Amino acid sequence: MKSDKNILKSVHASLQHGQYFSGLWLAVFYFLIVMDVGMILLAIIVSILMSLGLEKYDNDSVVILIAASVIGAFGIIVALYFLIKNNKLKKHILLCLNDAVMLQATTQVIDSFRTYGHPVAETKLMVEFFYDGKIIRRESGDKTKKDHWYKRNGYFKILSKYANRTVYILYSPSYDQVFILKNKLLPNT
Repeated sequence: MKSDKNILKSVHASLQHGQYFSGLWLAVFYFLIVMDVGMILLAIIVSILMSLGLEKYDNDSVVILIAASVIGAFGIIVALYFLIKNNKLKKHILLCLNDAVMLQATTQVIDSFRTYGHPVAETKLMVEFFYDGKIIRRESGDKTKKDHWYKRNGYFKILSKYANRTVYILYSPSYDQVFILKNKLLPNT
């Protein structure tokens, strides 16, 4: 098999945890953080200039500065949330790669739904594959977690891309984890 870093770049989703972000997605998250920090710093500089009397002080400017700071802080929090969550998933994937084997699998939609007019449905999948002479079936989601009002366990938008297809997966028998590989989609069979 390829090196762990090359394999890690090929992982697109975890059946248990959802999408694994790499490449362009990570660049987008880091770019958002840099832009949001820049927006906050700009608001601080303009506030200092206003307090020194070098910039005109009016209510509209104050509202814009507060809004820019709040939006920037919110953007940083959201981007950091996804980066931290993705880093935990990365560590989990690297751990599972110790005994992972690449296999061909078929997927089947268990259920899907769209929320708030989103064009991509959140999908719950079942993956079926042969390993060690046995048929193994795994459903998306984490058996230790329950549904919440804001998120259903095992429903991920990324899985709709792999619905009712034949795909390549990495299966870790010791951790019983399934990872779907990107760019390894096979035609419908």
